[in-house]
Parts: sequence; C-alpha cells; structure tokens
Amino acid sequence: MKFLFFTCVFVMLMALGCKAQSYTMEDLKKFIEAKYSIKPDTLDICPNLIIDGIPYETADIVNGKKQLTSKDLKLFKLIEQEVLFHHKVCDWILLLGSEVTQKHKEKKELLNSLKANLNAHVPELIIRDFKCDSCMAVVVNGKLLGELESKQFLSRLKVNKVEYISFYEAANPDYYGYRAKNGLMEIYLKE
Repeated sequence: MKFLFFTCVFVMLMALGCKAQSYTMEDLKKFIEAKYSIKPDTLDICPNLIIDGIPYETADIVNGKKQLTSKDLKLFKLIEQEVLFHHKVCDWILLLGSEVTQKHKEKKELLNSLKANLNAHVPELIIRDFKCDSCMAVVVNGKLLGELESKQFLSRLKVNKVEYISFYEAANPDYYGYRAKNGLMEIYLKE
C-alpha cells in the first residue's frame, strides 16, 4: 500500500512541474555579459546560433520552437563569425552545445593551470575570511566555489571525472565575484 501511495505522489510531482528550466534570448545575453564582460547590444551578433552543430534562428527560441535547457549550455562560446564561415553577414555567432567532447590532455592542462593559480595564492593554513585578489573564479556544475573550497575540491578532483572545462579570460565580476577579473574556470563533472 505504501508503495502505491509513493508511486502516485511521484507521478503527480512529475506531472505538476518537475520541468527543466528553459532559457530565453535575454538569458543568453546576460550569459554573454557575465562570461565575456561585454554588452551584447554593442556587438553585431548573428540572428542565428548553433546548438550541437545544428543552426537555429534566434526566432525559434523566442517563439518557443526550440527550448534551451542548462544541458544545452555546457558549451557556451561567442565566436567571431569569420572563423566558422567565409561569408560575412554579421561579426559574432553564439555556439552552444550539450554533447561536448574534450581531450583528456586539454582538461588536464586547464586543471593544472587552475591548481597552480590557487596553490600560488591560497595559503595552506585555513584563514577565516581569506580573500584572494589573484585567484581565478571557479564554478562547478553551476555553483560558484570560494577560494579555499576551490583549492580543496581541486586537490581531490581526478581528470577522468571531468566532462568539460570552459575557461573565460575576462568574466564579469558583477556576476561571478571579484575573482572573475583573473579569469573564470567553469567545470562540468560527469554524471
């Protein structure tokens, strides 16, 4: 009887709104500003974007034909359009992806550079309210970590547990805190 009750509750919860969050074009503009410290309205961004290698019109997102979830945003790159295409209609294109592959060597190099940054600037002793003006900001699966938490996390992290790492040289401190001026390392772990 208990099993039947819990099954009914589970089915009702699923039907009522355990829906994945959907992102809008305005959200994407906020992400551009956060990750690249530039106002998207000052850029000539293409009216198309590429998601997992498939081109979509931004109108498809605006009118709901294409839903964007957090999974679609694992890869989030603003790329100069001429790098991808030879014809020039606009200056920048947004490249998004969920099925991201990254070489083991590249992940290891990025993690080693982050560890070196934190080891050089975060003391071994735990100092309460310590602030590191030279450390990079670290985000793991969407959660911003503090300086000490970042160092402890990275000391235990194995490269084979990492799905993908994004590095942003000049992330916006208004979104990611004062350390973002030194760079932002966004780490996605394997599920």
